[in-house]
Amino acid sequence: MTSETLKEVAASPKTKVQYLLVEYSAAQSSAEHHDKLVWTLTSYSWTASFALYGIATEYLKAEYHKTFKILACIFGVALILAAWHFAKQYREIKNSKYNRCKEIESLLGMRQHQATEKIHKKRSQLLYLKEMTILFVFIWVLQFLNVVIEPPQNIFWYAIGGYIYCRFFLYFYPTD
Repeated sequence: MTSETLKEVAASPKTKVQYLLVEYSAAQSSAEHHDKLVWTLTSYSWTASFALYGIATEYLKAEYHKTFKILACIFGVALILAAWHFAKQYREIKNSKYNRCKEIESLLGMRQHQATEKIHKKRSQLLYLKEMTILFVFIWVLQFLNVVIEPPQNIFWYAIGGYIYCRFFLYFYPTD
């Protein structure tokens, strides 16, 4: 085939539709892949944070473990913030792929992703990730303060309860 013949074939409407369908399929697969990465990464980091927190609070009880507890707190915060950063990046990639799917759908008269926009609340998963990240960082900071200044034992649980109460109250009674 000559280059002119290839241009004629590529210019045909049937070929353009085939290219768009292949691109649609690739964009859909990539979006699903990045969505799985978001939730796999966050679930692993949350699990690791829970395990590290258990080690820092239960197994490092002696006074000479104070340095290790402080390091565990710093590492716990770094782990959660790194997971948030990567999850945000993967979400952006996923959203760009889904947006390309929507563009192709509008060109081809399809409605797969456009129909779900009315059902799915925008940014609801991102808000959940953000709340959980803030909660984990808050718990690690409280643990850090517990190690460094050694407040009364109950203050830790009062602070967590107050945080959860405030978030619950703001969720059900928004100020907007």
